[in-house]
Amino acid sequence: MSATFDQPHREPDLIYLSQVTLSAIKGNYPYTADLVLEGISGSQQDREHDLVTKREAYAEAGIAEYWLVDPKRKRIIVLTLERDQYVVHGEFAPGTEATSPLLPGFTVDVQSIFAAAE
Repeated sequence: MSATFDQPHREPDLIYLSQVTLSAIKGNYPYTADLVLEGISGSQQDREHDLVTKREAYAEAGIAEYWLVDPKRKRIIVLTLERDQYVVHGEFAPGTEATSPLLPGFTVDVQSIFAAAE
């Protein structure tokens, strides 16, 4: 199930659109997503914006899954929407694989993500 996010105020770093969602937008800019990913920025204000403000906005928009990639803590946090709030599916560190409840079988090697950035 996809939902909309408020553009231009929320522009995720990466979005995933299921085939159903993609078919529904018919070539227009996707103001909807099934999953969003944000790289957490460095300053405390930017971090709070990604961790709190965007989390609330994406939950309100009904985005099913929200990934936070935190280079400072070297963690990937995967959140899933339950009713109108996100709950933590998992907090993944190097040496583990982040998983997606929305995309069964999809995994991300956390170590390789942060190694690629260095």
